[in-house]
Amino acid sequence: MDKVIENGQIVEDNYTLVADKETLDPKYIDDANAILPWGLYQRIKDQRPATGNAVWLDSDELPDAIQDDLSSFSLIAINFPAFTDGRGYSFAYRLRHSFGYQGKLRAVGDVLIDQLSAFKRVGFDSFALRDDQDAEEALKHFSDFKDPYQASIEPSAPLFRKL
Repeated sequence: MDKVIENGQIVEDNYTLVADKETLDPKYIDDANAILPWGLYQRIKDQRPATGNAVWLDSDELPDAIQDDLSSFSLIAINFPAFTDGRGYSFAYRLRHSFGYQGKLRAVGDVLIDQLSAFKRVGFDSFALRDDQDAEEALKHFSDFKDPYQASIEPSAPLFRKL
């Protein structure tokens, strides 16, 4: 079983990311730990329980699309297809700040150690690192930046308000 970082700890990943966005293996229809692509989830959501579901958004799928279903999700994963694609930061902030999502928010895809501090600031609390990244080393990087200038989910006030 793979490991992920959740709330600052390395843990076993109880979820399976379903990567195929077009077809769904029947074994995942009833699997509460399957992180389904948003499009597939929409097609089968009537067959799923009302809560406890997990979905993932790709970088071209706006979080507004899932706003009406937020109470159904225990985990939302946001895919970073490349570390240079920053749309997922905005998606995470919008889910937490604008929509009030309180469940797990996971960064998946091209997730690198040196991004973790920024990910956490916008509301991510779960991270599936890229295979070549060391989770133990990653834990050291959550506090790389002690006093960021801008407000976000963490910290909620800009640095000048603290002075």
